[in-house]
Amino acid sequence: MLKRLPSSTSAYGDGNSLENRNVAFIQSVSTQTDSVTVDSSTSNDNIRFTQPDYVRPVIEECFEELEDKLKPTFYHFCSQILTLLHEQSDKIELINRQSILVEKLMQENKELKKRLDRLETMRFGC
Repeated sequence: MLKRLPSSTSAYGDGNSLENRNVAFIQSVSTQTDSVTVDSSTSNDNIRFTQPDYVRPVIEECFEELEDKLKPTFYHFCSQILTLLHEQSDKIELINRQSILVEKLMQENKELKKRLDRLETMRFGC
């Protein structure tokens, strides 16, 4: 997929500059060689530039630091979610038990009404 770079982007590599060109697209990104190939829409030449060697360790260090800071928060968040799910599960189980009890009570109520109707019929029928 091609991504558009702003027209003011300046990239130097192989002695070329994107500074005065209208549009440029990132054609490919290689994480193994830390390079980006850019295709300019106003020219047929491809410009390839690489990041300096010192950039990668700095980026990796930033990611490690970010990971160290986010890991406890992430674990805490997951723990809270699990606790909430467990609580909800308990509530759902309670609701299911209560609905079964209500169903049984309704059935008993129907049976008692039938018995009452029979008794009233017998009483008035005599």
